Amino acid sequence: MDAIHRMLIVADRSSDPGGLMEVLRTQAQSQRISATVVVPASLNGLEWLGDPYARVPDAERQAALLQAALLNIGVARCEAQVGDPDMHAAIDDALAAERFDEVLINVRSPRIASALHVGVADRVSRETDAEVTYLRARRAA
Repeated sequence: MDAIHRMLIVADRSSDPGGLMEVLRTQAQSQRISATVVVPASLNGLEWLGDPYARVPDAERQAALLQAALLNIGVARCEAQVGDPDMHAAIDDALAAERFDEVLINVRSPRIASALHVGVADRVSRETDAEVTYLRARRAA
Protein backbone atom coordinates (compact mmCIF):
# COMPACT_ATOMS: atom_id res chain seq x y z
CA MET A 1 0.00 0.00 0.00
CA ASP A 2 1.32 3.43 -0.94
CA ALA A 3 2.05 5.94 1.79
CA ILE A 4 -0.57 8.63 2.05
CA HIS A 5 0.40 12.29 1.76
CA ARG A 6 -1.36 14.28 4.50
CA MET A 7 -2.21 17.75 3.31
CA LEU A 8 -3.76 20.78 4.97
CA ILE A 9 -5.47 23.01 2.42
CA VAL A 10 -6.43 26.49 3.53
CA ALA A 11 -8.68 28.27 1.06
CA ASP A 12 -10.20 31.73 1.23
CA ARG A 13 -13.91 31.62 0.45
CA SER A 14 -13.61 34.61 -1.90
CA SER A 15 -10.95 33.07 -4.14
CA ASP A 16 -11.34 31.11 -7.35
CA PRO A 17 -10.41 27.46 -6.68
CA GLY A 18 -9.45 26.76 -10.32
CA GLY A 19 -5.68 26.91 -9.76
CA LEU A 20 -5.97 24.85 -6.60
CA MET A 21 -7.91 22.11 -8.39
CA GLU A 22 -5.39 22.06 -11.23
CA VAL A 23 -2.45 21.58 -8.85
CA LEU A 24 -4.20 18.90 -6.79
CA ARG A 25 -5.49 16.99 -9.83
CA THR A 26 -1.90 16.64 -11.03
CA GLN A 27 -0.60 15.73 -7.58
CA ALA A 28 -3.38 13.17 -6.97
CA GLN A 29 -2.31 11.30 -10.11
CA SER A 30 1.12 10.58 -8.64
CA GLN A 31 0.33 10.08 -4.93
CA ARG A 32 -2.49 9.25 -2.53
CA ILE A 33 -3.65 12.39 -0.75
CA SER A 34 -5.55 12.69 2.50
CA ALA A 35 -6.68 16.30 2.73
CA THR A 36 -8.15 18.50 5.39
CA VAL A 37 -9.72 21.64 3.94
CA VAL A 38 -10.04 24.66 6.21
CA VAL A 39 -12.03 27.69 5.08
CA PRO A 40 -11.64 30.59 7.51
CA ALA A 41 -14.92 32.33 8.32
CA SER A 42 -13.33 35.68 7.48
CA LEU A 43 -15.28 38.78 8.38
CA ASN A 44 -15.43 41.81 6.09
CA GLY A 45 -15.21 45.42 7.13
CA LEU A 46 -17.18 46.20 10.25
CA GLU A 47 -18.85 42.77 10.53
CA TRP A 48 -16.65 42.00 13.54
CA LEU A 49 -18.68 44.60 15.47
CA GLY A 50 -21.87 42.63 14.97
CA ASP A 51 -22.23 38.88 14.75
CA PRO A 52 -18.80 37.19 14.68
CA TYR A 53 -20.47 34.07 13.24
CA ALA A 54 -22.12 35.92 10.33
CA ARG A 55 -19.85 34.35 7.71
CA VAL A 56 -19.86 30.79 9.03
CA PRO A 57 -22.66 29.62 6.65
CA ASP A 58 -20.74 30.99 3.64
CA ALA A 59 -17.54 29.30 4.80
CA GLU A 60 -19.41 26.00 5.39
CA ARG A 61 -20.77 26.08 1.84
CA GLN A 62 -17.33 26.82 0.39
CA ALA A 63 -15.74 24.04 2.46
CA ALA A 64 -18.35 21.51 1.31
CA LEU A 65 -17.92 22.53 -2.34
CA LEU A 66 -14.14 22.21 -2.11
CA GLN A 67 -14.45 18.83 -0.39
CA ALA A 68 -16.70 17.48 -3.16
CA ALA A 69 -14.45 18.90 -5.89
CA LEU A 70 -11.32 17.39 -4.33
CA LEU A 71 -12.91 13.97 -4.02
CA ASN A 72 -14.02 14.20 -7.66
CA ILE A 73 -10.51 14.95 -8.92
CA GLY A 74 -8.96 11.96 -7.18
CA VAL A 75 -8.06 12.96 -3.61
CA ALA A 76 -8.35 9.72 -1.60
CA ARG A 77 -9.88 11.23 1.55
CA CYS A 78 -11.01 14.74 2.38
CA GLU A 79 -12.41 16.40 5.48
CA ALA A 80 -13.75 19.94 5.41
CA GLN A 81 -14.12 22.43 8.24
CA VAL A 82 -14.64 26.08 8.97
CA GLY A 83 -11.76 27.81 10.66
CA ASP A 84 -11.21 30.85 12.81
CA PRO A 85 -11.86 34.16 11.01
CA ASP A 86 -8.16 34.97 11.45
CA MET A 87 -6.31 32.99 8.77
CA HIS A 88 -3.21 32.45 10.87
CA ALA A 89 -5.23 31.27 13.88
CA ALA A 90 -7.20 28.86 11.65
CA ILE A 91 -3.93 27.35 10.40
CA ASP A 92 -2.47 27.17 13.93
CA ASP A 93 -5.59 25.35 15.15
CA ALA A 94 -5.38 22.78 12.35
CA LEU A 95 -1.64 22.21 12.86
CA ALA A 96 -2.17 21.74 16.61
CA ALA A 97 -4.84 19.10 15.99
CA GLU A 98 -3.05 17.01 13.38
CA ARG A 99 0.31 16.44 11.68
CA PHE A 100 0.59 17.27 7.98
CA ASP A 101 3.23 16.63 5.34
CA GLU A 102 2.24 19.73 3.39
CA VAL A 103 0.31 22.93 3.96
CA LEU A 104 -1.16 24.41 0.79
CA ILE A 105 -2.44 27.96 1.19
CA ASN A 106 -4.78 29.32 -1.48
CA VAL A 107 -5.75 32.78 -0.31
CA ARG A 108 -5.68 36.29 -1.64
CA SER A 109 -2.76 38.14 -0.11
CA PRO A 110 -1.59 41.70 -0.65
CA ARG A 111 1.34 41.74 -3.08
CA ILE A 112 3.36 43.88 -0.67
CA ALA A 113 3.02 41.23 2.06
CA SER A 114 4.29 38.55 -0.32
CA ALA A 115 7.16 40.72 -1.52
CA LEU A 116 8.27 41.48 2.03
CA HIS A 117 7.84 37.83 3.11
CA VAL A 118 5.41 38.76 5.87
CA GLY A 119 2.42 36.95 4.37
CA VAL A 120 0.69 34.07 6.09
CA ALA A 121 2.65 31.44 4.11
CA ASP A 122 5.97 32.89 5.25
CA ARG A 123 4.82 32.98 8.87
CA VAL A 124 3.49 29.41 8.75
CA SER A 125 6.67 28.05 7.13
CA ARG A 126 8.66 29.29 10.14
CA GLU A 127 6.30 27.45 12.53
CA THR A 128 6.05 23.97 11.01
CA ASP A 129 8.23 21.23 9.58
CA ALA A 130 5.66 20.61 6.84
CA GLU A 131 6.29 21.84 3.33
CA VAL A 132 4.37 25.10 2.82
CA THR A 133 3.08 26.00 -0.64
CA TYR A 134 1.38 29.28 -1.45
CA LEU A 135 -0.88 29.65 -4.46
CA ARG A 136 -1.82 33.24 -5.17
CA ALA A 137 -5.58 32.97 -5.46
CA ARG A 138 -7.56 34.90 -8.02
CA ARG A 139 -10.81 36.55 -7.01
CA ALA A 140 -13.82 34.36 -7.79
CA ALA A 141 -15.99 35.62 -10.64
